[in-house]
Amino acid sequence: MEKNGHTKYPHLFLPFRLRGLSVKNRIVSAPHGSPFMFTRGAGDTQDFSDDAVYYYGAIARGGAGIVNTGHLGVDPRYVIGRNRLHFDFFSKDIRQHQIPVMRRMTELIHTYGAIASMELNHAGEYSIPLNGGSVPGPCEKTSASGKKVHAMTEDEMNQVADWFAEAARVGIDGGFDMINIHMGHGWLLNQFLSPMENHRQDAYGGSVENRVRFPRLVLEKVRNAVGNTVPIKIRFSLNELNDTGYSIEEGIQSVLLMEDLVDLVQCTAGKISAPLSDCFTFPVQYLGQAVNSYLAGELKKQAHIPVEAVGAINDPEVAEQLLLEGTADFVGMARNFIADPNWGIKAAQGKPEDIRPCIRCVRCLNANGATTLGECTVNPHRVLYHESVHELPAKPKRVAVIGGGPAGMEAALELARRGHSVTLFEQSDRLGGTLNFSDYVFFKDRIKKYRDYLVTQIIKSSVTVQLNMQAKPQILANEGYQDIINATGAKPVIPSIFGIRALLNDGTALFARDIFGQEQHLGQSIVIIGAGAVGCETAIHLASLGKDVTLLEKETELLKDSLLVEEREATLFYLTHRFSPDAKDFLHLPPADNIHLRLGYTAIEISGQTVTITPADNKADVKETVFFDTLILSVGSQPDATCQQSLEKSGIPVIPIGDAIHSGSIYEAVKSGFRAAIQIHGSL
Repeated sequence: MEKNGHTKYPHLFLPFRLRGLSVKNRIVSAPHGSPFMFTRGAGDTQDFSDDAVYYYGAIARGGAGIVNTGHLGVDPRYVIGRNRLHFDFFSKDIRQHQIPVMRRMTELIHTYGAIASMELNHAGEYSIPLNGGSVPGPCEKTSASGKKVHAMTEDEMNQVADWFAEAARVGIDGGFDMINIHMGHGWLLNQFLSPMENHRQDAYGGSVENRVRFPRLVLEKVRNAVGNTVPIKIRFSLNELNDTGYSIEEGIQSVLLMEDLVDLVQCTAGKISAPLSDCFTFPVQYLGQAVNSYLAGELKKQAHIPVEAVGAINDPEVAEQLLLEGTADFVGMARNFIADPNWGIKAAQGKPEDIRPCIRCVRCLNANGATTLGECTVNPHRVLYHESVHELPAKPKRVAVIGGGPAGMEAALELARRGHSVTLFEQSDRLGGTLNFSDYVFFKDRIKKYRDYLVTQIIKSSVTVQLNMQAKPQILANEGYQDIINATGAKPVIPSIFGIRALLNDGTALFARDIFGQEQHLGQSIVIIGAGAVGCETAIHLASLGKDVTLLEKETELLKDSLLVEEREATLFYLTHRFSPDAKDFLHLPPADNIHLRLGYTAIEISGQTVTITPADNKADVKETVFFDTLILSVGSQPDATCQQSLEKSGIPVIPIGDAIHSGSIYEAVKSGFRAAIQIHGSL
């Protein structure tokens, strides 16, 4: 079947009309910001930057039919979000200093045939007052962060609704085609909709009809402000995924009470205040593709307006199927365009293998701690976008990359794109390195997808691959290589436990990285020493196969230093609950009885098939023994210094990357590989 010239995904590229507005396809770039989205404006405000203009323009160029901005706060009294965003729609000179930038942004989006949509929001209790005082909400309370929340009066509701309307009017003046009102995820309008937050006894609380009253007021005023030709979209948590929140039935009822004012509903889920439901708001690695799409399907059965599915719709095949089945009219995606801004173009070309896949690590959405950049694990161009131009060198260099893992493949690809002659040496019989474990773990399917993407790009590139080849210094020197990149990885750490080496020698003890594909040969009772991310995920994997796992960790808190909040919460959940690849929520999964956590303990001796443990703080002279059939070590890795020293003997400049520098994540491997390529290219 062929429709509009697209044979592979015909439904994905069918046009659609929204209130008379022509949308070229069904692909929606869901609301999110760029790393350099704002610049300091008049006073304490933040305005769209030139980088934002080109960022959203690039997504339009990359094939999205609708391009949404990230959320912009409408209330001039408050900062919105953890990035302290204050976008002032009401400054006297906004039409001079900001609307021209909006016009450039929307013109660029329109140039590539896409629709420009502005998202408006109010943070409610998550607001930060610019001048002190309380923050608004449906009811008076003290928030979890200690802020005083005051119950909004009708006058304040009308004022806030007016601010939404004025912000929408400014957006239309700035060239935006659509207004997107955020009613999900626990922000102000969702707080009024939610029985978790709204305990009012007046006309704005109690029944669903009453809880919808304020959000509907906002929509009415926005509609009056923008007129009848502008589509209005709402971003709506159709299920709060919380025992005290509203169900999908109440969520649908709420939408139906507003649908006469709405042209498109994005069917999202969860609340930012509830970490386990937040894992579905921004779906994590443990969840299946299109995990929230059933919400759109249920709403579409009852509503008379178009619906948009969103949440872990990663591959074009999945998006196409949702449209083919009639589950949704549009498919929304944010992280896909973060990982690969050309997602839409590559889908249109029928080349899904060339899409750099999102691995759902949630790094891009956890822009806090030491950085506010919202970096992407697999796409270093997200923050180093000025390096996206692969100018050809005046004189290409011959470069040897040693090691075919993610760091080595990223370095080789980047050098080849820039016109250099690259040979990639891998001592095993396949590329992938540490990513190859993903062949055996269901919830690592996105890592497998990323591994396959890298290997495919290597095959399609000009990189020469030498498998089953150990690159010796003399060979490298004789072949005339001008630079070497060392991506040989690291070796596992062997802890100082009496008796451990004997078990490693007889195969009773294994390193975590060596068990994948060998699970059927492991014993039933397993002890894992080390409960970092690898140890925890290994425990979940083995428990899902029916193994009885004891997880031993000297720390008393697991994953406490993780910046990736949603992934941490989901991992902790599955250490105590049965793993289900088909879970639609975390409310109804039964507890696990085959993972035993022994936190605050350290192993001191191994004898036969028992490990002796003692409290790590040494405050009690207590010893226990734990029986095992198989012992797994997961206490980290360290660079193999001898490999680096050996390569340096070639006399050729050597740059270590990835685990050859220090044991780290895929993010660190990819970034170091990219940087090494830039360094070599820049040293001409």
